[in-house]
Amino acid sequence: HQALLQAVRSEVISKQRLEEALQRILNLKSKILPFSQVEYNKLEHQELSEQIASLALQTIKNRSVSLKKEVVLFAPKILKTDIEQTSFPQIASDCFFFSLNPSQDEYNKAQELAKNASSLVCFCYDAWKNPQQTTLIQSLLRTKKPIVLLSVKDPIDAHLFPDVDILITTFSPTVASIKAAYEKMQDQLDNSN
Repeated sequence: HQALLQAVRSEVISKQRLEEALQRILNLKSKILPFSQVEYNKLEHQELSEQIASLALQTIKNRSVSLKKEVVLFAPKILKTDIEQTSFPQIASDCFFFSLNPSQDEYNKAQELAKNASSLVCFCYDAWKNPQQTTLIQSLLRTKKPIVLLSVKDPIDAHLFPDVDILITTFSPTVASIKAAYEKMQDQLDNSN
């Protein structure tokens, strides 16, 4: 995609030629499978999406822990809307959403919430390229409280946090993946009790 954009910008390929090629592709696609023949079943699509998300999960670490009453959920703000569509907020006494690279104020607020919690559920999102996010999560690990970490989008984040009790990775930050991660977490917690 970037190479094509660069070719158009540098006039190696004219915009007109690109538009003509696109039109040929669209015409061919419409001859092979006219859009009116495409059937889309939203429920089937959602079920398939959830099944794929579940199969894509990986539990990397699973120590025997239980989440106690005062569970605090920590997650980057970019995941807030999707997390709120799952059961995660129902198990948390408090939810704290921070910037991808948390500020000092966010860091301090997270420390205060963790101090009063008995267990922590934490999400990371591209922590490998957001050093303050890594620092915040590592500070939560130092509280020595039971912690479940959900690494969404990029499983490489998992290797940044070797001391976590339960670590679940997804390859996607979608609602389907976060729901599947919740179910996987509940299974891990049930099996450790």
